[in-house]
Amino acid sequence: MAATYPLSLPASRTFRPGLCTTVLFSGDLIAVGLSLAVAATIRFALGGEYSPSFYLRLMPLSILFALVYGLFGLYPGIINSAVTEIRKLSLATTVVFVLLGTLMFLFRTGVYYSRAVFFIAWLMALFAVPLTRALARAIFGRSDWWGYPVFVIGPSALTERVVDDMRRHPEAGLRPVASYEAEALEELDNSHGGSWLAQSAKLHGVERAVLALPEAGREDILRFLESEDSVFSRVYLVPGIGGLSSFGVETRDLGDSLSLEVRQDLALSRYQLAKRLVDQSLSLFVLLTLSPVLALVAAAIRLDSRGSVFHRQTRLGLGGKQFRIWKFRTMHRDAARMLDEHLAACPEAREEWEANQKLKNDPRITRVGRILRKTSLDELPQLVNVLMGDMSLVGPRPIVHNEVSKYGRHFSMYTRVLPGLTGLWQVSGRSDVGYGRRVELDTYYVRNWSPWLDVYLLARTVPVVIKGSGAC
Repeated sequence: MAATYPLSLPASRTFRPGLCTTVLFSGDLIAVGLSLAVAATIRFALGGEYSPSFYLRLMPLSILFALVYGLFGLYPGIINSAVTEIRKLSLATTVVFVLLGTLMFLFRTGVYYSRAVFFIAWLMALFAVPLTRALARAIFGRSDWWGYPVFVIGPSALTERVVDDMRRHPEAGLRPVASYEAEALEELDNSHGGSWLAQSAKLHGVERAVLALPEAGREDILRFLESEDSVFSRVYLVPGIGGLSSFGVETRDLGDSLSLEVRQDLALSRYQLAKRLVDQSLSLFVLLTLSPVLALVAAAIRLDSRGSVFHRQTRLGLGGKQFRIWKFRTMHRDAARMLDEHLAACPEAREEWEANQKLKNDPRITRVGRILRKTSLDELPQLVNVLMGDMSLVGPRPIVHNEVSKYGRHFSMYTRVLPGLTGLWQVSGRSDVGYGRRVELDTYYVRNWSPWLDVYLLARTVPVVIKGSGAC
């Protein structure tokens, strides 16, 4: 049977799990080493007794990181999702620093090493290690030796989408080398160990397969797993369920039946309370820290154009309740008239407005306003909304009443949570993303929420804001 997606270079000559592990471990070691060096330098500058070079004695203990990270499944760990990896890295890094502190105490060397240094190094490593891993994936993710080679089996329409997803995200760690129609399963029944699929897998060193057969029954799947030609050590089943993520789903046994437990953690009051406490603490801290920046922006707006510094607009939030959102003013005072005239004179702009409720070349925006929007500084006053409890730091983008129809049946999902200052839509292209996709992203966030997803989105927001991706 011929492959519907042509084979690439022989996989056995390309994939090198040892090299993947070496790259990731080297990045982890550099991140932890730099964190410790910076922490020791800060302590020494503030009057500490020992210079940063004194802490080089701890380098042999780096083996602890290799052991603990390995136990957490972080080596090679290239198929972990970004959110799962952040969770595992945070827990593993914490465990290592606790072990280091325990060893210092047991061997009575703690008197020589500052606890403040270890605490600062731990905090810095929580950010530095995921960052170096993200850089490693970005740099090496498209290399031939990165990622497990896989066969994809299923109907062509679905396998094309699955292959597309894997090719667009090679850093995720699965590299498709061929795809086959579902008829490949029928060939297994009559091959007696000599099917073309099995021979091809052995020839090219492919040990993993993706079974994209959402309509397949129990017998079809078991036939594939139990066949003489089942040479795959790992098989990934793609169910016919969209919008779910691995970090929101766990497998459970219900007697002899396999089930998927879908967690909806935001329905639990303890998670709602924890999210609220984090929102209030961080928003207050950022407001106080950036108060000089807020004052400078306000002055620039007043000098650039006539009108108030702030713009308020009614939006829909938790439970469909209306609230007033705060933003720095980025438009001229007669923006409504300017919009009507522009849409009447430009059919292309009207079509863009009706599709996305935004214009890439909006004539209403002031000179300072363009800078504020490009840098997202115009949204800083929304931290007040977060502090007041109308918004969250992370969540769906707040919408106006005439956008409800665009959400359709998904509007009920939107109203389950507080709208956010940042979120999946904001880090996925913002204005470059169509409205239908925006609804999908908002729904995905609500359905799959976890504290680690919020951490991931906050981390992703920083580079997106710096680059100005999708801003208009």
